[in-house]
Amino acid sequence: MIFVQRKNWPKDDDPIYVITDKINKLKKSEQVIGDFGCGDNFLKTLVPNKVLSFDMGKNDDDNSVIICDLGNRIPVENDSIHIGVLSLALMGKNYIDIIKEVYRVMAPGGRLFIAEPYQRWQNKENGVDELQMELEAEGFVSISDIVTSERFFYVDVVKVL
Repeated sequence: MIFVQRKNWPKDDDPIYVITDKINKLKKSEQVIGDFGCGDNFLKTLVPNKVLSFDMGKNDDDNSVIICDLGNRIPVENDSIHIGVLSLALMGKNYIDIIKEVYRVMAPGGRLFIAEPYQRWQNKENGVDELQMELEAEGFVSISDIVTSERFFYVDVVKVL
């Protein structure tokens, strides 16, 4: 479904391309990326890094997606992911559990790039700021301002050392 929608998004407002640009600008191809809620697993084709792809039940042609519940237990060691991606992956009511679990697997100093549909969050009590507050409550620190577009907003955080 998202892939079909993606065809209508301009490349400069497609979360996977926006986040990929940020990752590639880091110039840290030796670092492991965790694509949490990977969907069609497209990110692995856009970066030179090793990508560990996680999703609830989807898989790709080479069965490289690790099937798991992101809010329950991501099957990797603590502090093992250097760069994290949550692209349109916080849709469920358990999004706080997902943030906690992603924090557990992120390495200290690791960056987490998040893209979410703006409309989903604008109706919450604290709007888009609610997500940033939850991230900070779990131990992430913002490394840039929230950037919004017509459809999405982007939050970049780092796991505190």
